[in-house]
Amino acid sequence: VGKADPSRAYKALLGWCQAFAHRHGFSQRVPCASKRTQEDLQATRIEYAQSFWSKYGAYDRGNIINIDETGVHYDMPPRRTWARIGKSAKVDRQQKHSDRVTAVLAIRADGRKLPPCIIVRGQPGGPVEQDELPTYPRDAIYAVQENAWMDERVWDIYLRELVQYEIEAPSVVSVATYTVCWKSCQRTQLVPFNRLMLV
Repeated sequence: VGKADPSRAYKALLGWCQAFAHRHGFSQRVPCASKRTQEDLQATRIEYAQSFWSKYGAYDRGNIINIDETGVHYDMPPRRTWARIGKSAKVDRQQKHSDRVTAVLAIRADGRKLPPCIIVRGQPGGPVEQDELPTYPRDAIYAVQENAWMDERVWDIYLRELVQYEIEAPSVVSVATYTVCWKSCQRTQLVPFNRLMLV
């Protein structure tokens, strides 16, 4: 019996592992180096929590709302494409990047979640807003923005359609886009300033 070729055995095992991973929905990821250690991040979190609760701990937990936004990518374009030899494999800008929406999520300190706001890419007043949004599920707020970002116009929609109805008493609202939100609050005056503290 001859000795097995280690490189052939390795390639066979690698192929089996890749097929298994693909079959079960796993993909290879590129590890990213963290700029801060887990201990540093934990210390920062503890420091912020102590500072926050020393300032706002007297508020009822139901009147402390954290609002944040995150991009959600879908329909990722492939890194490779098929093209005839000698023909171009170029794609337009829209195809080059994944499609995305922005999800604006809010939760009260007592654990109650507010309905999400989903910002989709499109022209305000255009076909996406006129034809697609009415077909979306009714348990969220929807807005259209050219880049699917939260801007002052979208904050106006979010305040008008949701936040003003959620402020039950003097409240603390923690937002990532403080300046944009504050300008929108001032302009719309939907939420009385004596009932809202933005942090």
